[in-house]
Amino acid sequence: MNWPMVRLDKVAKIDRKGIDPSSIEAGTKYLGLEHIASGGEIISAECVDEGQLASTKFCFEESHVLYGKLRPYLAKIALPDFSGICSTDILPIQPGPDLDRRYLAFFLRQPHLVELASSRSTGVNLPRLSPKALAEFEVPLPALNEQLHVAAVLEKADKIRHKRDQAVSMSDELLRAVFLDMFGDPVLNTKQMPTAALGDIIKVSSGNGLTAKKMDPNGRHPVYGGNGINGFHSEYMFDEPQIVIGRVGVYCGAVHVSEPKAWITDNALYVREYKRPVNQTYLAWALRFADLNQYAGRAAQPLISGSRIYPIEIVLPNEDLQNNFAAFVERQKKFEAKLLAACNDAKSLFDSLSQRAFRGEL
Repeated sequence: MNWPMVRLDKVAKIDRKGIDPSSIEAGTKYLGLEHIASGGEIISAECVDEGQLASTKFCFEESHVLYGKLRPYLAKIALPDFSGICSTDILPIQPGPDLDRRYLAFFLRQPHLVELASSRSTGVNLPRLSPKALAEFEVPLPALNEQLHVAAVLEKADKIRHKRDQAVSMSDELLRAVFLDMFGDPVLNTKQMPTAALGDIIKVSSGNGLTAKKMDPNGRHPVYGGNGINGFHSEYMFDEPQIVIGRVGVYCGAVHVSEPKAWITDNALYVREYKRPVNQTYLAWALRFADLNQYAGRAAQPLISGSRIYPIEIVLPNEDLQNNFAAFVERQKKFEAKLLAACNDAKSLFDSLSQRAFRGEL
């Protein structure tokens, strides 16, 4: 079915209406890109404060589509159910009477539209899509009742995808709850379990430097930095999984367990020696609960070292309990892998439906 293609600015208005700070009422809601999830859900909205009013803000209403124009957040397209003010990195789009806003939001979220927006963004440090470039996008425009049908179908598929994503995101919460149930609060040691200083359990070392430029783009071995995998390389340092601890910067103290055959950079520490028996999976979770970031030096930027974390006492239950927890984590990982596969199936279904929908094939 061939639907007419219409420029966005012919059927909608990019409504960049500024606001006088003196006119802001108490309790007015503020949205920045940080308040919008990657899939477009509004995570939270805070009441505006004086600091946020120091620079220009846009007004938005319940009838707007909010479009994140800052790369890489071009898929942050939200449908608010309240009015307020937003960052200028968000463009409020007011659909006209011939354009349904849910239909427009689903259209703009399509991967190829996000890629198009990315390619047309300008700026060196923080590329942005200009209102003019957005206005030039062409939208397929069937009759309004057909738009409503497309939006309803895609909304159902999107809810399935969202529920499966939620199930995956709750996996860590479940493991945290199981850890607390088995071992109590590890900081307060509410179950009065044996404790030991980290320096009596492990020794740590920094990884080996490997910049992004030196990584082999065709490599298949994961490279771990301070916050998990940050690239791939043709060589690796370790055959077996290692506990990785962010060493420097904003991810200082973050804890991961590497995949087999991985490289660890000097932005992280790794456990190079176990001085007494301890289950690796249990230890990784105990380190997460220890909140290692609080022990970082703050002279220039956050930094931790062995000498800073060795005095930290952690709960060290008997090996049977540690192993039981690790076995539960392993079972949960297998279940999570199935959930991820279901999520990928749901995403593929949604993408396929979306492509068919905007070709008029539903």
